[in-house]
Amino acid sequence: GGRRQAFYSKLAPGHYRFQVIASNNDGVWNTTGAAIHFVIPPTFLESIWFKLLCGLAAAALLGLAYRMRMNQLASRLKLRLEERIAERERIARELHDTLLQSVQGLIFRFQSVASQIPREHPTRNLMEEALDRADEVLAEGRDRVIRLRKAAPDQTLPQVLEATAERILAESNVTFQLTVEGQRRAVTYLVGEELVRIAEEFLSNTVQHAGARHVEIALRYSRKGLAAQLSDDGRGIDPEVLERGGREGHFGLVGMRERARKIGAVLTLSSRPGAGVELVLNIPASAAFARGQRVAPRPERPILAKVGE
Repeated sequence: GGRRQAFYSKLAPGHYRFQVIASNNDGVWNTTGAAIHFVIPPTFLESIWFKLLCGLAAAALLGLAYRMRMNQLASRLKLRLEERIAERERIARELHDTLLQSVQGLIFRFQSVASQIPREHPTRNLMEEALDRADEVLAEGRDRVIRLRKAAPDQTLPQVLEATAERILAESNVTFQLTVEGQRRAVTYLVGEELVRIAEEFLSNTVQHAGARHVEIALRYSRKGLAAQLSDDGRGIDPEVLERGGREGHFGLVGMRERARKIGAVLTLSSRPGAGVELVLNIPASAAFARGQRVAPRPERPILAKVGE
């Protein structure tokens, strides 16, 4: 109409062009009209820099939340470890103060009885053999108590795995190879213990059921975490058993998966009939490695041994 002002509210920042045409009193229109260009600059809250700062702040908050969550999980894991160690020490004390002491007393009693039997009597020899066996059982029990009271293994993880493989494969003709890659770091006690137990189960199954001739164990240290790979060249696992997660009435595979979940690891088991079994365990760094403890890198050589030779 005849109004000489135009109002536009809530225009967003940007470049604009305002164009107007008019007519005279006779109704003749000027089709060319007039135009004006103008720019509305953004405020600081509308600028790209503010949006970038918001994105950086959001990323920093997410990183902080992730770090706090990891610290919380690490604290819970440490608390569980301390509770577990305390319980092991309590059991060790109970075993030492009750069972071992009682067995020691019984051995003394039987030794006293055996000393009253003439040496040429056959019963004396049987008693001596039984007492020798009792001494071995007592020594083994004390060794178990000492292992229960230890808060951390004296050996590194590769050394423990090597000793475990030698012990389990000692009565077989199976060879094994242990390799270590990356910069070695000290692992937490709980992770080391569960990983060794998984390796024990794998090696025992290899000896008893796989009919394998060779076993390979590989440890890979990285910033992301610890990866353990165990493989053999045996007859493999039945696909149906692998799909079900184990045989009915057997809990070896189930136990390995439970131990993996306990330490926050991902366990992958693959097998083909006649092509052996491969077990891969991936443990994140937040759960695997003890904080503030590093082992200086050194060249690693594979350990190849045929146990029993």
